[in-house]
Amino acid sequence: MPHKMMNPQIAYVLHDNRLSIEARMLYAYLCSFDDGAPPSTCQIIRQLGIGKTRFYRYRNELEAFGLIEVENTITSGGGVAKYSFPDKPVPTAEAEEILINRLINNNNKAMNFKKERNDENAGEHN
Repeated sequence: MPHKMMNPQIAYVLHDNRLSIEARMLYAYLCSFDDGAPPSTCQIIRQLGIGKTRFYRYRNELEAFGLIEVENTITSGGGVAKYSFPDKPVPTAEAEEILINRLINNNNKAMNFKKERNDENAGEHN
């Protein structure tokens, strides 16, 4: 059960097993900034200790599930991303694609693990 003081939307996202653990963590991190304006992407990447590709993968996942909206603005100092958090998230078709790909990847990992185990067991019996 979520902590009584936790925002219900954050609790909902943290308990949504359709999302990767990384996307849930990124959502909680982004929500920790009251004004919806967290530090720059470079600072977020540095603070979280993740790479740019990984950051965008999970930010895109949150966008696909309708949990965040990103408004990019170009300024003289570079780009600025402002995040908003819709009250009623509406997943896009991309969300379904993310789930399907995750299931396929997990199934492939399970099959490879099973094959490796079978190969190991066959080697022990020879």
